[in-house]
Amino acid sequence: MAFRDDREALRAKASSLERELADTRDELEDAKKKLDERVTKRRAVKARSLLTGARRWLERHKVLLTTILIAIAALGAGYAVYAQLSSTEDPLPAILFTGQGHVTDVHGQLGIAEGDDCEVWIEPHQGEHNCRVHVTCGGNQLYSGFTYCSVVAGEAVSADDTAYGTDGDAALHFDRDASRVVLEDATWGVTVSLGSRPARVSGLATWTAVVERTVRSDVALDAECTLAAQIVSDGYRPSAVEVTVQCGGLELYRSARDTPGEDWRILEGPAPAPGSYEYALRYEDRDGDPLHTRASIDTMRRRARVWRDADPPTFVEFRVEDVSAPREAEPFERDNHVKRARFRETVDVPLVVSAADIGAPVAVGETCRFQLRPVWSRQDHNCRLAVLCGHHFLYGGGEGGFASCSIIDGVPVASTSDSDDLRGLRYQRGTGVVSLRSFDVARPWVIELRTSATAPNVE
Repeated sequence: MAFRDDREALRAKASSLERELADTRDELEDAKKKLDERVTKRRAVKARSLLTGARRWLERHKVLLTTILIAIAALGAGYAVYAQLSSTEDPLPAILFTGQGHVTDVHGQLGIAEGDDCEVWIEPHQGEHNCRVHVTCGGNQLYSGFTYCSVVAGEAVSADDTAYGTDGDAALHFDRDASRVVLEDATWGVTVSLGSRPARVSGLATWTAVVERTVRSDVALDAECTLAAQIVSDGYRPSAVEVTVQCGGLELYRSARDTPGEDWRILEGPAPAPGSYEYALRYEDRDGDPLHTRASIDTMRRRARVWRDADPPTFVEFRVEDVSAPREAEPFERDNHVKRARFRETVDVPLVVSAADIGAPVAVGETCRFQLRPVWSRQDHNCRLAVLCGHHFLYGGGEGGFASCSIIDGVPVASTSDSDDLRGLRYQRGTGVVSLRSFDVARPWVIELRTSATAPNVE
C-alpha cells in the first residue's frame, strides 16, 4: 500500500515539473519575440538613415557619376570591336618557313664542311616564344630551339637567339631577305646560304718548272717545263681533277681519275693584277704499283718530282715557282671576290755578285736572280723574298723567305729579314743593292749583289 502511494506522489511531481517547463518555454518565446521586434526597429531606423545619406550623396555627385558611366560604355564598345577583329584573324600556319641551303663558312669540329647541304624550317609555338627553329647540315642537327620570330603575312622573316651557353643552343641569326642563317657557339660557328648553289667553275692553273735532276736522256738539265692542274669548284671547295707535267712536247706525268691514294690541296689567292688569281698546289700520287709513274708536288716548297721504279726507271726533279701564273677569271672560291693583293708590284731581276767573303757559297761575278712578291697565304707576313744562284737558293728556298716589307703607295720599298735558315737579307728600293748575311757561327759570310755596274736600281 505504501509503495503505491510513493508512485502516485512521483507522478504528481512529474506532472508539476512538466507544467513548469511549458510555462518557462512560453516565457522564453515571448522574450524572443520582444527582442526581435526591438532589433528590427533599430535596423529599420539605421537602414532609413543610410538610404537618406546615399540619396543626398548621389544628388551631390550626379555629374561625376554620369561621366563615369559614359566612359565605361565607351570602353565596352571598344572591347567589342577588338574582340570582333581578333576573331577574324587567320591562325598561324603549321610551318612559318622552310628552305634549302648550303654551308658557306664553318669553323670548329662539327663533322661538316663548306658546301654541305642544309635544311632550315620554322614552326609556330605557343608560349613565351612564338616559334621553334630547326637547322640541319650534312645530316647533323645544329640547332633546334625556341626563340622569337618576326612574322609577316604568316611567314617568318627574321629570328634572333643570342643566349648561347645558357639555354643549351647556339646563338642564332635568321634573315629571310638576306637568305642567310648564322649559328655561333663558344667553340664553333656555321654560316648557311639559303637558295641555289653558285654556278660550277672550272679552269686551268699553270706553273713554270725547271729540271734540276734527271736520269732520262730525253729530258735535259735546266729544261723549262710546265706543271698544270685542271681545277673545278662548286664555289667553295676547289679540287684538281687532273694534274700534268710536260717538258716541251714530252708528257712526263698525267694523273688518272681513279688513282688510288691520290691526295691534293689547292690554295687560291689574289694576284697583284686586279681581277686575277694565283694558286699553290700540294699533290701526292701514292699509287704503290711499280709500273705506274708517280708525282709529288709542293709548289710552296718550290719542289716537284716525277718517278717510276720499274724498268725503264724514271726520275726527274724540278724547281717550281711557288705560285701559278695569274689567271684572269672568276675565282674558284667565291669569298675571294673581296680579297686584294697586299701590294701590286713584284720584283724579278737578275743580280751580279759584287762582293763575297771567303767561304761564301758564290763568287764575285756570278749571276743570280732576286724575287719579291706579295703573300696571301700567311697573316704574319706580307711578302716573300728569294735569291737564286744557279740551282741553289741562297735565300727563300723550301718554306723560307717570308718577310715583312715596307709598302708605300702599293709598292714594296724595303725589307729586312733575319729569320730564314740563319740568314738575313736587306733590300732597299732604289739603291741597286741586295745584301745577304750568314749568321752561322761556324761559317759566317756576307754577300753583296747589284743589278749591274751601270744600272744601280733594282727594278
